[in-house]
This record gives sequence, structure tokens and C-alpha cells, in this order.
Amino acid sequence: MKRVLSFWGGLAVGGLVFGSGGILFGYILAHTGDPSVIVRNLTHSPIPEIRIETDVGETYTVDGIPPNGFRRTRISGKDKALWVVATLSDGKMKKSEQIYVTSQGTVFIAVSGNAISIDYAL
Repeated sequence: MKRVLSFWGGLAVGGLVFGSGGILFGYILAHTGDPSVIVRNLTHSPIPEIRIETDVGETYTVDGIPPNGFRRTRISGKDKALWVVATLSDGKMKKSEQIYVTSQGTVFIAVSGNAISIDYAL
């Protein structure tokens, strides 16, 4: 009886471990094609907030980018135009030009004290 309970207990634990691993792997595979955004802070002071806005009404917020640091975030996989609004540590707001992105690729954003440059690569 002890062996049977040990067998079924081990089977249940193994099922939980491999099942949750399979769910995680499936989620990762399902979102591999989604575009991502990398924001780089080129200033010597932290940037409190970066907003990534789109023409389809989506808004993504990236908070607290340290000096000379970067953050990465994913956005939805739809074709759209996007632009960036940065609130700098001195309270000034800067806005980038619009760029058109497809349902995959990477958007690179560099924020300096004078401007925001934005580029897109598939």
C-alpha cells in the first residue's frame, strides 16, 4: 500500500511540475513575435516616466529609468504608429516624432536632454 501511494503521489507531483512548465513554455512561444521597445536614458539624471502612445489608443508606461540605463517592454502585435512622450526629472516634457511599426520587430528609443530619437528594426 505504501508503494502505491508513493507512486501516485510522485505521479501527481510530476504532473504538476511538467504541466506548469508546459504552460510557461507555451506562453513564451505564443508571444515571441510581439514587438518590443527598448528605451535608453542618455542623460545624467533619472527619467521618472516614459509614455509610449499609439494611434490605436494604446498607452504603455515605463517608470524610473536610471541615468545611462535602459528598460525593455513589450507592446501588442498590431500594425500601428507610435510616438514617445518623456517627462524629464526637471519637469519638462519632450515628444518624439511618429514612427510606423508592424506586428513584430524592435523599437529603439534614445532620450537625451535635447531630443528623443526613435528607430525601428525588424
